[in-house]
Formats: sequence, structure tokens, C-alpha cells
Amino acid sequence: MQVTLIEKKIRLSAEKAMRYQVLTWCFLNDMSISKTDMDILIMVMKHKGADLKTLCTNQSVRNSINKLAKLGIIQKTKKYNKTVKINSEISELTNPPYILNYKIGINEAKEG
Repeated sequence: MQVTLIEKKIRLSAEKAMRYQVLTWCFLNDMSISKTDMDILIMVMKHKGADLKTLCTNQSVRNSINKLAKLGIIQKTKKYNKTVKINSEISELTNPPYILNYKIGINEAKEG
């Protein structure tokens, strides 16, 4: 069987790399998130957690946090749910430089 290798190399800012990592994780877990959800996640990742008092400035932010917690993307602390952190399954990309290296194999039989 012949396999075609497609290789791309790009440079991203640390924030764009974090966004890419979150989008990839959500895609691989069949989840979709809004731009507001993504902005909240990036803030939580940059600060390695966030205090809900400063984060929850309005109802839409609180709704996003609750949605992300239900999806399992962020985790609220056990004690009084006062802080949130990113799910440990998502690599916290906060200390550049680093390389994201995904290898995805596709094995589907060709039709007719």
C-alpha cells in the first residue's frame, strides 16, 4: 500500500498555538465551541487557571463557563467552585518555544 505524506511547517504566536491545540482537541472529541468560549479558554490557559470572581463579569461569560464545564473542557475546583482550570487532557501550551507534532493516519478503503 502506498501512503502519501503531507507535511506542513508553520510558525504561530503562542496564543494561536493554544487556540489550535484547543480546536484540535475539541474536533477529536466531537465538540464545538464558540469564539467567546475559545477566548475564555485562552485566558484560563494563559493564567494557568482563573478566579471566577474576576472572570464572571456578565451572564454570557457565566453561561460559557458552565457550558465548558459540562463539556469537560474546563474544571471547577472542588471547594466552592471559585476557580477554574483547563482540562488536564489538553496540553497547556504556555511556555514557548515548543513544537506541536500531530501524526494522523487515514485508513479507508477506496470505493469502486
